[in-house]
Amino acid sequence: MIKDDIVLLQALLFWGAFFVSVAGASNQENIRKLALVNNELAFKIYRKLIEDTSKNMFFSPLSISSVFSMLYYGSEGDTAKELKKTLGYEDAGITDELLHETFSSFLKNLLRAGRFPNGTVIQSTNAVVANKSIDLTPEFRLKIKEWYEASVREVDFTKDADAIVGGVNDWIKNQTHGKINTLITELNPAVLMILLNAMYFKGAWKIPFDQDKTSPQLFFNNGRESEKK
Repeated sequence: MIKDDIVLLQALLFWGAFFVSVAGASNQENIRKLALVNNELAFKIYRKLIEDTSKNMFFSPLSISSVFSMLYYGSEGDTAKELKKTLGYEDAGITDELLHETFSSFLKNLLRAGRFPNGTVIQSTNAVVANKSIDLTPEFRLKIKEWYEASVREVDFTKDADAIVGGVNDWIKNQTHGKINTLITELNPAVLMILLNAMYFKGAWKIPFDQDKTSPQLFFNNGRESEKK
């Protein structure tokens, strides 16, 4: 799993380092606190995922933090308390409003710096698809758009289930530039809200492979021979 460890570590370092670098001096401390609790959440999820070490895996800690932070903003009562505890926001030591504003600062700067001089592309996009029965408040719709750059749609999950599935898959295909074409195949009747995040990264090798010296070979995963080449 060494390769997976490196991938996750790089993602976390980007999350923490870039998060701090884009901030002004006034909210550096809030950003540092939020980065720490989000990194800790990522490691908790990672430790759970690697219980089955026979599989390769890749996930985006930022995507998970984004969608659950949106959910946290829209929750109340026991649900809000459980989310605050699980996400580590109790330990962040900042108010809820500052938490969301800090997250917003990072996301806006990430989107602004989405294309770098070396050709690297980083994009993060959020969306909320909610059943009309939930009756989202105007404030929720406004703040989710303001803080998380999220599009918000309210639709009838009973009548429009097939259209919703198609719409979600079209959205993910578009946001990932065709890298992910299918996210869901059917809509569970119990589902009331779909929270979406798409993270797209495109980068070139600093030292590209020489095509004349590259050929299909067996791939070894953690010491085990793979059928993949």
